[in-house]
Amino acid sequence: MKKGMVFSILSFFMIVPIVYLLLFFPQLETASRKTDMGIIVFDQMSFFEKNVDYDLEKILFISGKRSIVSLTNNVIINGTPVFNSNATLIELMENGSFNGVAEPLMDENNIAYWGFRMRNDALSIGFNLTLENLSVSIREIDSFNLSFDVSTIVNLTDILGNYGLKRDSIHEINISISNFEDPLYPLNTFGRIKRVLTLCNQSPISSRKINGTSSSGSVSGEIVVRLSSQSFTNISSRNSKILVTDNASTSPSNDFKGVVAELNDTGGVLVPYLVDAGNATNLVFDGEILYMDQNSMSIWDLNGLKNMIIFRCYYDMGEGPSFLARGEDKFSSSSYNLQSFVDLVELSSNGLTLKSGESVVDYKYFDSTSYSGKQVKGIDETWFRLDDANALRYGVFELLQ
Repeated sequence: MKKGMVFSILSFFMIVPIVYLLLFFPQLETASRKTDMGIIVFDQMSFFEKNVDYDLEKILFISGKRSIVSLTNNVIINGTPVFNSNATLIELMENGSFNGVAEPLMDENNIAYWGFRMRNDALSIGFNLTLENLSVSIREIDSFNLSFDVSTIVNLTDILGNYGLKRDSIHEINISISNFEDPLYPLNTFGRIKRVLTLCNQSPISSRKINGTSSSGSVSGEIVVRLSSQSFTNISSRNSKILVTDNASTSPSNDFKGVVAELNDTGGVLVPYLVDAGNATNLVFDGEILYMDQNSMSIWDLNGLKNMIIFRCYYDMGEGPSFLARGEDKFSSSSYNLQSFVDLVELSSNGLTLKSGESVVDYKYFDSTSYSGKQVKGIDETWFRLDDANALRYGVFELLQ
């Protein structure tokens, strides 16, 4: 048996061979013994059917995961999208083939081969097995999960046709697409860029943390919260931090990179400031990395957006192609959408010509239609640009420049 095979062989060790009972026992039986034999045969049929049902769920899971890998591998190797991702996955699972050609990665882990093994197992113990109306279906249940469903009617009879058992076998499992490859990137970068589907560990939607009424200058930095009456002696590296306090003019504000104050008093303050920011000392915490913006007169949390850029992760932002659509090289939006950002430094280092001034939202950047993008204040990557519609989604429309 090859590595990776999951088919149960318990029936060979636990089921009494039915052939002997059926062929030789009936000739010596009284009516009562025939009844006893019927109970024995039916019990063994029921046991075997449970093995079939158990194995069907296992092969559904294994063939489902392997079909996803096989689809993306073929897209990457061939450099061409599939016509229908759903149908391709079903073909791989049911027959172990890709466009009619045997797929090595599926090997014996497909439903057709599983059915063949189960029928042989049944015959070896005196049963005929048929799997009626066997069907597989796949659907997206959210942006990061596919539902794989299989149903059949398990029909068992003894070799003489005296006894029979028929039961429905229905299974549904969910398989995450996390850690599989996104076919959209290799399809649109001549196979040079690969991207693994990883869900961002926090929302990339930016938010205001503090609002003020007067400001000067824009800076990013680590937050330090201190009331002007408290001690400042234990604060190190002040020139890299933003002080959040009650009164900027009575605090050592100029020692810091910037200052945010609850009172509207900027006497003697020379560093970038945001004042008249009510309750500011209770709205942020020590250690937070935030952006103070002069024009919007606000303190912003851009960390989720920055992480999405740095870690090249994906998020459901309400627009964009699903995983199945990406395998078809389609850019239209889906209810189960995914977004990531194209890294222009990565593209350039792999010898790809860049599209100047374009939004770096993946499906818009790769589309032949042009989607102009603008830089976002507070984001260090100068190549990073968002179109207006996505800037609204990510909560940074006011920070476009």
